[in-house]
Amino acid sequence: MWFIAFITAALLTFFDLDKTFYIPSKVDLKVLLYSLLFGFPIANGAIATAIYLSFKNDPRLQQFHPGVVSLCFGLGYLALIRLKLTTIQLEGKEVPFGIELFYEGAKSAVYRRINKIAKNARYEETVSLAQQETLDTLAGRARLSIKQDALQNSSEKITAQKWINDVVQDTKSTDVEKRQTLADFILSEKRSD
Repeated sequence: MWFIAFITAALLTFFDLDKTFYIPSKVDLKVLLYSLLFGFPIANGAIATAIYLSFKNDPRLQQFHPGVVSLCFGLGYLALIRLKLTTIQLEGKEVPFGIELFYEGAKSAVYRRINKIAKNARYEETVSLAQQETLDTLAGRARLSIKQDALQNSSEKITAQKWINDVVQDTKSTDVEKRQTLADFILSEKRSD
């Protein structure tokens, strides 16, 4: 039943990565990128599995089906990682200390590396699209993208359409900047501030 904890934790981690990062199809350092994109979820799955295997024989858990226990460990492994073991004094401040410190450090390192690779690829992809299309064409594509978006409600679509109009009418931005902003939105489906 350990695999239920593994799969659950790995999927939750993958879903978070997928929600956080837009990765273009053309990207440099593919081996490193895919190692991070798949290695981090596998590592999280392994952590959840290790925690499950450490506690699976606890007499208090024997009354539950092993699959349910495994699923709970897969879902709750982050809560267990975030348990505070102790508080230490550092420069006059109390700092919580536990496994979370190491986990958050690893997560931050992985996310920074993925972000750097993805940003470089997004830059190339965005600049290329912005150079190929006119402002009017990009604005039209962006508007159509919003109209076709099945995940946005009417209010969100209105707000997004207003954002496109604001980008197009922005007198402080150059034509190139406007095209790049709209190209980035078309490719990533995320609006820049």
